[in-house]
Amino acid sequence: MSPWENDPAFAQIEEIARKIEQAVAATNEALMKLAKIEPQRVVETFAMVQAQMLGFDSHATKRFIQALEDKRVNTYAMGNLFVACVMTAAVALSEFKNQPIAANAGYIRRRLRRLRNLSTNGVTLAAFAWASFNAVIGQGAVHQFKGWRKHYSLKSR
Repeated sequence: MSPWENDPAFAQIEEIARKIEQAVAATNEALMKLAKIEPQRVVETFAMVQAQMLGFDSHATKRFIQALEDKRVNTYAMGNLFVACVMTAAVALSEFKNQPIAANAGYIRRRLRRLRNLSTNGVTLAAFAWASFNAVIGQGAVHQFKGWRKHYSLKSR
């Protein structure tokens, strides 16, 4: 037995940790309902949004999906929006950095090329994960708000 097991403060910390875990699980569930995402499709949803954000073509998207499977992101995320978001963002930026540079790049491609050089630091990962999280949640929220607005406008007539 360790001295921690006999300490009453440890029991309080353990109870607080359980409450935090329950709050995060409830938040995760509420956000999935808001975004209209099933738990088994969380990684796929983030992957599609992030592939669009980084301008992946069909070949790059296939490589990205394969990299997600190789790194077992679905297994680690287990339906958790936050974990899936960060892990898919890390793999997406890694694949983005490995893409060949287009010779005839347009304006957006030139801007993305600047991002390529910064894509492996923690700040860029956090910013990209946050942007993709907002894109996924925002898509669901917009549809939800439109539905509520339509429901209440029909109800008030």
